[in-house]
Amino acid sequence: DDGAREHYQLWLELAQARIQAAARLKDGHAALRELDIGLPSGARAALEAALRKAETDAVEVTERTAAAAVGELRAKGMTIHEQTPAEAEAWRAVMQQPVIDAFLRAAPEGGPRILELLRGLTA
Repeated sequence: DDGAREHYQLWLELAQARIQAAARLKDGHAALRELDIGLPSGARAALEAALRKAETDAVEVTERTAAAAVGELRAKGMTIHEQTPAEAEAWRAVMQQPVIDAFLRAAPEGGPRILELLRGLTA
């Protein structure tokens, strides 16, 4: 039905935003490596600081986007199940490492940094 299709579309847009943010961070690391040829140390430090800020900003925007999307879905009548700590731990125990491994294969350059940033998020 149209309501389910709209809910799915909102969810899909959120997932795409997260993927695009991760891709931008990966691109930033690659660009910095390419620009590093002959850069003075001060310029490299400034670029690294700017990239770290962009990473932090991207994570914050993603968190706000996710929170807003959940609110939009609820407002449109979707039932959202929020996992209990026990449910979340059960999922984590089974799924986390295979997902991390697949992500690192897909994003070998910026993937470790993105995982580091994700680990810094509060649940």
